[in-house]
Amino acid sequence: MSISAGFTTAEIHEFVLEYQAQPYGRKAAWLEGRGVADWQLRKWRAAVFEGDLDRGLIPREGSPMTVPPQFKAIAESFGLEIEHDAKIGWSVTTLPADAATHYGQAIAALDSAITAHRRAELHTAEGGRKSNNNGAAAVCGCGRKIRASLVVLDAGPIICGLCGDEFTPEES
Repeated sequence: MSISAGFTTAEIHEFVLEYQAQPYGRKAAWLEGRGVADWQLRKWRAAVFEGDLDRGLIPREGSPMTVPPQFKAIAESFGLEIEHDAKIGWSVTTLPADAATHYGQAIAALDSAITAHRRAELHTAEGGRKSNNNGAAAVCGCGRKIRASLVVLDAGPIICGLCGDEFTPEES
């Protein structure tokens, strides 16, 4: 099943990749020459880059994504518990204790690999980040948190609009 009548998922995938390869300033003309509306391309692009096209998910205007029924059965075959939610469909998923035990080693290995990969993104080839653009965390009396540069925090009080207390640097 395809997200657009008359186009296979492979054709949509190829079309989106060809569009992305077009030079800046030429994409609109390229798209017009192929008779595809920009709204259609946006829909296709979202489906390709979010992985929905490859997973067979069909987008719906103003309603949740339609998940093919076999996905629930596949998830259950791995020991997951799937519940239906009125707004988001068969998306409420939990991992029972027995399945967590069964897949514990694989989950731990994946967690380590993902963590290592994300850490690698934060460091440059020269041995790590040279600066931190996140600022400092500050908290007020009602527990709200903000981030601001040290210069901004030192310049004067920042007052919470809810409790009226001053935001103070959070203890680390």
